[in-house]
Amino acid sequence: MQRPSSALRHTLQGAINSRHAALRNGRSQRKDYDRIRAAIGRAEVFLNGYPFATDEQVRAYCTANVGDIALIVPGNQPRVLARLINEKLKQAR
Repeated sequence: MQRPSSALRHTLQGAINSRHAALRNGRSQRKDYDRIRAAIGRAEVFLNGYPFATDEQVRAYCTANVGDIALIVPGNQPRVLARLINEKLKQAR
């Protein structure tokens, strides 16, 4: 029996992948690479430790570690940051 996947878990993993790509391709304008890599490492430890994390668990991690999440999510993706930290986004009409 497969467990349902967590949308927020995939969102966090996608943000990590985007930041990795930005660092690898030189698109990141940030100069604090060590802080970013440490934040990514801590988020990856969480994701690896909780492979079936629910949306609530991922949101609790993100709100408890908002500084790390702000470093991980690229600046051109504010909706991703809001999705990870806020309880609900207002529905677009």
